[in-house]
Amino acid sequence: MIIYTMKQMKKLLEKHQETAFCEIWTISFHFPNYFRIFAIRNIIKTTMSKYSSQCICILTTLLLLSCTNPNKSPLDKMELIKEIGNETPLKALVMLDSLEFEIRDKNNYTQNKYDLLRIRLNDKADNLPTSDNIIKRLMEYFEEEGSIPDKQEVYYYAGSTYRDLQDTPRALEYFFKSLDYAIDNKECDPIMLRNTYSNLNYLYYQVQNYTDALKAAIKELEYCKKTHSDDIVPYMHVGTSYLALDSLQQAEAAFDSAYAHIVKSEDFSGLQNMLVFLLYDYSALKNTKKAKDCATLICNNPTNDFSTYSCMAFAGYYESIGENDSAAFYCKQILDDGTDINNMYEASKLLFRIYSKAGEVDRACQYANIYLQISDSLDFGGRQKLAATVNNAYLYHLDKKEEQNLKDEKEKYLYNIGLSLKEILSVIPDRYKHCFNQGDGYVAIDESDNIHNIELEYSRVVLLDKLIEEKGGNN
Repeated sequence: MIIYTMKQMKKLLEKHQETAFCEIWTISFHFPNYFRIFAIRNIIKTTMSKYSSQCICILTTLLLLSCTNPNKSPLDKMELIKEIGNETPLKALVMLDSLEFEIRDKNNYTQNKYDLLRIRLNDKADNLPTSDNIIKRLMEYFEEEGSIPDKQEVYYYAGSTYRDLQDTPRALEYFFKSLDYAIDNKECDPIMLRNTYSNLNYLYYQVQNYTDALKAAIKELEYCKKTHSDDIVPYMHVGTSYLALDSLQQAEAAFDSAYAHIVKSEDFSGLQNMLVFLLYDYSALKNTKKAKDCATLICNNPTNDFSTYSCMAFAGYYESIGENDSAAFYCKQILDDGTDINNMYEASKLLFRIYSKAGEVDRACQYANIYLQISDSLDFGGRQKLAATVNNAYLYHLDKKEEQNLKDEKEKYLYNIGLSLKEILSVIPDRYKHCFNQGDGYVAIDESDNIHNIELEYSRVVLLDKLIEEKGGNN
């Protein structure tokens, strides 16, 4: 049985690696620990020359996970799976499945952490949720029983869930809640905090609130630098937000920073999407030289995924260099595909512009009608109103939070005044007693320091009262 299974595991590696590693993880549990170690070690040894170091690293991790001490807690195992999921979420999901039976008889906290990790991995794997039932239950539980990092995480993935369910106002609401638990908290996950601002940028951009989109992008870039993560995405978000606000110089500066990072990497295979975005943006800026550089890099490093956004980027590029027939061709590809409504909106607008300039009235009217229909279906106005409502509610929440902080600070100063008065009063009986025994006719009490402290604390209380009153008036 063991020999058969080991052969089976070796054969699996002849398959697509993505499948093989996942299946090896599951099969390895058929072995006792000492056979498990022997089997996977040999597989690693025999595949060293055939597969990349990354693949070998994954297999090694599987070995460590499968051979863990039986007394090792499920939470520890989930933490390891979580780390793997940051790079390979599909593999991590299979590993998580293997823990399901072990989790069933554990406490509520462990079970809920298991469910939250599953949501996290599905989000990273781009598996879209079909409902909010699980995340609602998890929010209720962790709000009562969770740590600060738990609350930051559960509200972050609540925001992600509603983002994928196309519920922008609720997505904003829960991303804001995640921020509440993350900002100025040493326990928070800084990467998740950065990603929260990234999502806020995306959501605000989608409802054409470009001012707040820019603010979120700048915060995203700030936290990117704090975590020393050399990421291109924040520069892109800053650039596109500036571009939408017609701040062309600032937009180009941000895009140049992103482009410099790409060129510096020298490996364009994983940066194809960023190059496509830059092609689109440089074309919009009429920077044909940089746009051409991006187009050349894309064509010299082709991928199998040529999306509707790629079509839109090349359409914009060809329009910018005056090749309107090529631009129209790519726009029509997007409309024929019919799956990406946002790019259909942009494609129909570009086609209207092309045919209007060419004096082809009938075709211009045709695409103008398509553009208006798509615009109505996107309902930008309605989405803006909803997003504004949530944003205003959040600003109100921040004001109330600041007001409470001022009240807490006032209570602290009042307490300090009480301590100073207590100290003054406590020495008076002793001073009187001392003077009586000495036959003195008066009591000399020097409490100038304490009196000064009282005056200072009281002045602070008066100032805080004014600030609290102002906050109450604003609300």
